[in-house]
Amino acid sequence: MRRSLDALPEFDPSNPQVFIDLEIAEPGHISYAEGAFVIELFAKNVPRAAENFRALCTGEKGEYLSYKGNLFHSIIPGYKMHGGDITKGDGKGGVSIYGDTFKDDEVWLPHSNRGIVSMDSNGPNTSNS
Repeated sequence: MRRSLDALPEFDPSNPQVFIDLEIAEPGHISYAEGAFVIELFAKNVPRAAENFRALCTGEKGEYLSYKGNLFHSIIPGYKMHGGDITKGDGKGGVSIYGDTFKDDEVWLPHSNRGIVSMDSNGPNTSNS
């Protein structure tokens, strides 16, 4: 049974951190903004999702299992953006370091702050990239 936390955990320097380089551009144009952001992964709370995300960020499992060059396929200004589909690029595909999908972690963390990154899925135990 999945349990919910009422608040995000405090920063924990022992948690893995990854960075993502980001370029902003209209399709077919040169980027007009570039930058990077750092993401703390809550490995103690969601170990499978955190390790999958970490490995896809580093690309250490091979070029096919990497976010490098991946696009945000859906952006809702002021709300959220979707990306990470490393197979189809449209939110209908994806794969994980564990296989096509992997079992959900047993903890749900609230989206109580700006900048929270989470895994989207197609139902129970269908997480992937």
